[in-house]
Amino acid sequence: IVSFLTPGNCKKKHMIKCLVELWSAQMKNKSIKTQVLLHILILLAIGMTIQVVIVSSRASQTANHLSSELIEETAESYKNIFDTIASEAYGTVSAFAPIALSASELENGRETLVGMLNDYLNQDESLLAMWTVWEPNAFDGRDAEFANTPYHDSSGRFIANVNRTERGLSLTHI
Repeated sequence: IVSFLTPGNCKKKHMIKCLVELWSAQMKNKSIKTQVLLHILILLAIGMTIQVVIVSSRASQTANHLSSELIEETAESYKNIFDTIASEAYGTVSAFAPIALSASELENGRETLVGMLNDYLNQDESLLAMWTVWEPNAFDGRDAEFANTPYHDSSGRFIANVNRTERGLSLTHI
């Protein structure tokens, strides 16, 4: 076999033609029974190879399809979880806004509103922070009185921020 396929023998011939000639030379010395058996075995090997390729291809397509479906279902699940959390947070903010506005009418409205921010965070463990930011003098018109005090900036603008930390609630200005 090796000597038959040397470059000198196959130099001008196509490789497949060389293989066919090699096969024919080998088959001449075999009985008819052996020749038929070998041809059947070759056809079986080719058939099995084709089957493996087809099954592998279909399995790959099915795996890709199932992976895509799983990704879509997982994304939809996380979207629903996020929507629920966002809706609850929006509900909290929507309920808190009128309360914050009414606190601005109180004499100690700023302290009252900071206390309410603390209370909301204590009552709802899912909230990580709450804050209120007001335009200059928009809360109660008394910003100058609160300049450079806790949860106010240098102009006295009311900008309270309550965060949940490992040690409890932390009050700062934004």
